[in-house]
Amino acid sequence: VIHEVSGAALFRGDQLVGWLNEDETQGVAWLRDEIRTGALAVPVPGVPEETLTVEILSSDTRLSVRTQGGQLQGEARIRLRTAISSLPRISGALDTAFLQRAELAVAEHVRDRVVGALQKLQGIGTDTAGFGWTLYRTQPRLWKSVRWEEEFPRLPVQVTVQNRLERTGLQLEPQRPTSP
Repeated sequence: VIHEVSGAALFRGDQLVGWLNEDETQGVAWLRDEIRTGALAVPVPGVPEETLTVEILSSDTRLSVRTQGGQLQGEARIRLRTAISSLPRISGALDTAFLQRAELAVAEHVRDRVVGALQKLQGIGTDTAGFGWTLYRTQPRLWKSVRWEEEFPRLPVQVTVQNRLERTGLQLEPQRPTSP
């Protein structure tokens, strides 16, 4: 069975306050560390009309909120391990430079989804991602002194996505027999 989520509703308390599209919903899922495995279709670096499909081997998201210069600052760090599962026929595609570009393209794809989701959440003023909960858990005294519903919409958040492309499933160079 294949499940596809095409959007989500946003609530503040019991009141509907907005809707997320498919990309924003995926961005929230990344922020909430709800994506463990799956597949991503990403434009091929240098050939945007073609699509590269990668399998998500693992994913880990860490949220943090800290003070810097008297101001609250959020951070979302996402670490991925992916593998190429399908690649269009492109001459010379699997050289080292292409694999590095593909690794970055996947990270940028995820980052774009997360940043889009954050902009929507902050615009509506609902912290579905969990930055407030993170602040409450890690710095309860600071949490008590902050009016989070006023602070969250203007919270600067740094989003970092690291992707390690593993297992292309193909060899880049032929194996040579070794001498016994």
